[in-house]
Amino acid sequence: MTDINSTNDTFYEIENCLNGDIILTPIDIDLTKYDKQLLNNGKIIFKYRAPIDVKISELNNYNIKGSCIYKCIINNRIMNYNKYRSILYKIYSIIGDGSDIIKNTTLNIKTLNRNDSGFVYKPELGISIQGADSSKTLNEILIQCKENNIQLQLQIKLVDLKIISITI
Repeated sequence: MTDINSTNDTFYEIENCLNGDIILTPIDIDLTKYDKQLLNNGKIIFKYRAPIDVKISELNNYNIKGSCIYKCIINNRIMNYNKYRSILYKIYSIIGDGSDIIKNTTLNIKTLNRNDSGFVYKPELGISIQGADSSKTLNEILIQCKENNIQLQLQIKLVDLKIISITI
């Protein structure tokens, strides 16, 4: 089998008519969920790419850099977030208290209004949070959820197109 890299192909379902005509109907295939491979006989197979369940302790085995959020569920509610920072701010808003956030944080957080050197001030929490890379932000999300009893289900699509699933 050889890999086909194109994601812009159109695929069709074939229907043979009694009079000999052939009808081709376009098929929508979500290529983010399947690996497309060309078989030696010219046929194409789409292999389902199942999410890999990952424990927090195993997360260091995966490169989060350049990844994107594929699915996010917080406290049984589907969230339309595709950035780690958006999820983190949602988690912080659920916690609702800057002091409780600081108790468990792994990020650089100040209890003053600071909007320089990568800090963003959150007046509703009374804290300034310095930006961090995706790995550190994801780590903070997981720690805060665990320490504050927040249910979280994340599916993350990695650069190599693998999808990992983390549940707290």
